Amino acid sequence: EQAVIHMEAKDSVYSNEKSSAIARLEAQFEFDKKEEKLKDEQLAKELKLEKRNQQNLIASFGGGIIILLVALFIYFQYRQRSKYAKKIEETMASKEKLFSVIAHDLKSPLSAFTSMSSTLAENIGAFQKEQIVTYLKKFEKSSQNLSELLNNLLQWSLSQTGSLSVNPETLDIKQ
Repeated sequence: EQAVIHMEAKDSVYSNEKSSAIARLEAQFEFDKKEEKLKDEQLAKELKLEKRNQQNLIASFGGGIIILLVALFIYFQYRQRSKYAKKIEETMASKEKLFSVIAHDLKSPLSAFTSMSSTLAENIGAFQKEQIVTYLKKFEKSSQNLSELLNNLLQWSLSQTGSLSVNPETLDIKQ
């Protein structure tokens, strides 16, 4: 019977040792499981942070490219406007020069008219008929020249506005 008790005691101790070993293994398993879960969570956080960093980098790069494109657009607009401003200044200078030439060309015949008409009006009695005829012929010639100049200016103006139709022809220069 003692042998049975001893066997039971031995089985009981063995069973307790096995139970303790199983409990330790279960505890170790639970600990390892929780540690693995923490590692997985940490890895997920790191991956999420890495993904966010990549998104931020891409957004920063994209923003930089957009800023660069806007800056280039503004620069080219500025250059284009500068070119237009320069062309406008050149055009305005040409226009002013042209008006100056036109005014000079119109002033000469009008001055001649004024001078001749004043001389004729003030001294009509002092002139002979032939002299008056000569003055009138000069008036006629000056008025024709002035009329031709004004017609040329009108034709030029129409050509500049596109209101004048052009019909080019081939000419034989030798003839």
